[in-house]
Amino acid sequence: MKSKELKEMVFQSIKKLGSSTKKEYLEDVIDTAMKQGLVTKEFIMQISSIGFAAQNLKREGRIVIDNSNDCECGKCAAGSIHGLNTKTFYWSIA
Repeated sequence: MKSKELKEMVFQSIKKLGSSTKKEYLEDVIDTAMKQGLVTKEFIMQISSIGFAAQNLKREGRIVIDNSNDCECGKCAAGSIHGLNTKTFYWSIA
């Protein structure tokens, strides 16, 4: 599996799931790969760079940080850079 293919799988997962966290689209990418019989040693090695695939999609303008998930609670930081570390960083299709 090439990084280009992984990037497209990430895009398709976010498109399918809607606004989603890294954990959500990661699970979907893995489930999709398992269903399609793509889970190989090469896939496992590529999956470690799934965050870079999302960042590349952002640079291309295909996905965005979903700021509509900002919460008024002041604790979760949904939609912010801080949310990246707390797993509340949401991606959406641009």
